[in-house]
Amino acid sequence: MLLHFGQLVEEIKPVTFPRWSFGGWKSLCIIFSIAAWLELTVWAGAETMLADGAERWFWATFFFFLLLPPFWILFFRFGWVFAFFRSVQVGIINLCLIGLGSILGVLFHQEDPSFPIPRGGVERLADWEEPSFPSPWPVESRIAYRNFLDFRSAHAFSGWHMASAVGLRGWIGLPPGTADLDAMVAERVGILDQRLPELHERFGEEFAVALRTKSETGLRARERNREIRELESLHNDFWWSLFVWSSRFDLIRVYRSEWFAAFWAILFFGVLSNTFRGGWRRLLRPAKWGFVLTHTGILMVVVGGFHGRLTEMRGILELHVDESRGYFQQWDGREAFFKDPSADGLDTSFLVRLDAFRADYHDVLEVLYLKQKAEGGGKFEFPLDRQPRARVFEGLERSYDWGIDSSGARVPFFKVKVEKFLPQAKAEPTLTPVAWDDPSGIPLAWLAWEGESGLEEQVEVLPGRLGDPGTSHAESGTRIRYRLVEGAEQAKSLLASLPIRRIGVLAGFGEDGRQVSLDAAPGAVGDFFADGRPFKVRIVSGRPDVELVPDGAGGRREVVQSVPIDMAPLRNPGIRIEVKSPSGELADRWVLEDEFQNEGVRFPELKLNFHWDLWSAPARSKLTIFRYRDESTWIGEQGSPESLRELQAGELVALGRSSEFSLREAMGPTKVDLDFQPLPSADFFNPAPAAAIVRVETPNQDQVITLSAEPGSPFQESQFRYVGPDGEDRWVVLVL
Repeated sequence: MLLHFGQLVEEIKPVTFPRWSFGGWKSLCIIFSIAAWLELTVWAGAETMLADGAERWFWATFFFFLLLPPFWILFFRFGWVFAFFRSVQVGIINLCLIGLGSILGVLFHQEDPSFPIPRGGVERLADWEEPSFPSPWPVESRIAYRNFLDFRSAHAFSGWHMASAVGLRGWIGLPPGTADLDAMVAERVGILDQRLPELHERFGEEFAVALRTKSETGLRARERNREIRELESLHNDFWWSLFVWSSRFDLIRVYRSEWFAAFWAILFFGVLSNTFRGGWRRLLRPAKWGFVLTHTGILMVVVGGFHGRLTEMRGILELHVDESRGYFQQWDGREAFFKDPSADGLDTSFLVRLDAFRADYHDVLEVLYLKQKAEGGGKFEFPLDRQPRARVFEGLERSYDWGIDSSGARVPFFKVKVEKFLPQAKAEPTLTPVAWDDPSGIPLAWLAWEGESGLEEQVEVLPGRLGDPGTSHAESGTRIRYRLVEGAEQAKSLLASLPIRRIGVLAGFGEDGRQVSLDAAPGAVGDFFADGRPFKVRIVSGRPDVELVPDGAGGRREVVQSVPIDMAPLRNPGIRIEVKSPSGELADRWVLEDEFQNEGVRFPELKLNFHWDLWSAPARSKLTIFRYRDESTWIGEQGSPESLRELQAGELVALGRSSEFSLREAMGPTKVDLDFQPLPSADFFNPAPAAAIVRVETPNQDQVITLSAEPGSPFQESQFRYVGPDGEDRWVVLVL
């Protein structure tokens, strides 16, 4: 009893909650029960939304009964709830489970969050060998297969490293030791060591040391990658079973799983309940402000994580400069609008605008030493995987071919210095006629194109060197090239010869590491090597105007064009190939001539390049304009020598479909001098190439040249010949 204002009153007892009396194992079981309950509840709720008719009533009833137990405890046993979240044992065990869950997210390769596996994708993919399985594969199966390939590669990689580290290679089907690998590396590096002194003198100590180190590292990496690929195919069934069960228990999506979210929810309510365990008035004291600030920060981090998980937006937004858009493409190929949660009733609450874009290219200067071949042309004097190159910048200096000069000093016999570099430049040409046999001369012709109206005229410059493919007129399906010949006999001989039946050239690496090529034509088959493994490549198709769009499964699919290939514009040439690995696995791939960046393809170790052969590719008509030594101009159709006739300047030539062209001017060998001017405001969409003014010093001359990075430009490379320190003639080519 207490005396209050002169009256006796009963003692007021504070409200207390029971302490959590369960031990650690009971706390662990209850935490697991909460996680399992949340998994079941979310599953039942999702099934309720997807089901129809009587089945929906079943799932709704099941969902209702799942909600009854927690609500009963919350309303009738709130003290238990408060005591549970206040328990120190519960907090420690829950933090340990959060840490273990985070570790599982690292140990198990997580699915691509931009392309999550759709509902039922893994189960449906398991039936891919059944005759009734649809072809082509559904989007959900392709997404599941893509995630499986990434999962298999990641776990085979980690399994290889673990087995190699603890000496269990034999247990997983690999050779128990590395004696064979060491012998192979020693043999191949020994061959390199025989030429290393020569490389040291030619390219310098830094290049020679780096080459030897990278060669040994590359050989071991190639063997490692081969063994990892072997592990993938050897234990493919195991990887698939592990992937399926990991998907069922959400181990491949730990950070987006309901059971992991349950651990964070327990942490949130545990911190919240402990914040107010002594009432809220004590939190107003300055001594408690640090306590409040710490707990509030933890709560905000957890709330922010849940908000990001529930409102996450992923997709692809494609924009051009000065273009605005209020929607983007999701992983499943559907379009979604940008939404603001507070903007109800609006399809698009904000727009995204691209004001400017710039991509800086890293131009490199290559130094190629060549040897004359008996049949003509040249080959690399040092057959390296990559010839010496350096990133270009103003002031770059490189010295090559070291030796003793006449004064007894050790000096470089070939020096290169970049005196001026223009990242993007505009060229102003100056033309000077030269002799017929002058090696610097380039035959040039000017063609004027006229469309159906005859009003809009376009003039094009056509170079006539031996390797120039000519030009294409898509509207009529005509190819035109320009050549210098002695007279009618040589012209008719060129018209009678038929071009190679191909659409381009596919290049890669052979078994010995040297570059090999394949004449690309539909149905052609060739062998290429990567990491010491052979891959069989079959050409499926190809076009000069390939257009690829996302297929909804992380890859790309072709947009079917209605224009025949012989009348298609030369816009984005590429080929579709089928790659077969040594284990028999098949994969489709697009190889584009101008690939801006590599996409995630199967067998990324297989590097391939493609070049479209404009003259050999299918065409309605192929015309050749000839310039005789007597300065007359003639024209003829390929495959028809009798069609050869004289062509006058300004004469119109019909091409079909109301199109025609005229020859403005034809010149013989012409020396082209270019004056490059910088374009400071140019951006990625400006095709202006880089240019460099380079000073080249040899024992006999000091010369300043201009190089252009424009592909196919006569200024892209420059050749030099000099006598090296050993008295041998050197043939070197600089390429920008």
